[in-house]
Amino acid sequence: MKNQTAIGNLQAVQTGNEIALAQIQQIQMLRQLVMAMMNSQNTAAANQLNNQTQSQLGALAIIGAPPQAYQPGNAASPPQ
Repeated sequence: MKNQTAIGNLQAVQTGNEIALAQIQQIQMLRQLVMAMMNSQNTAAANQLNNQTQSQLGALAIIGAPPQAYQPGNAASPPQ
């Protein structure tokens, strides 16, 4: 009887370890997904800003106005 109890306890511990491992793997996958999502959002925002800047530079070129570079600390806001 003691042998069966020991085997049952061992199986329970092994099952608990397998569940814990599966949880860790799922958390790692979720973390990777969140990182990929953040990277995608940052890329989309950078592309949008680039497109806006290119449009503004194109408009300035058409009207012949020299482009003004944004410098942090100036009162002027960055191009939008």
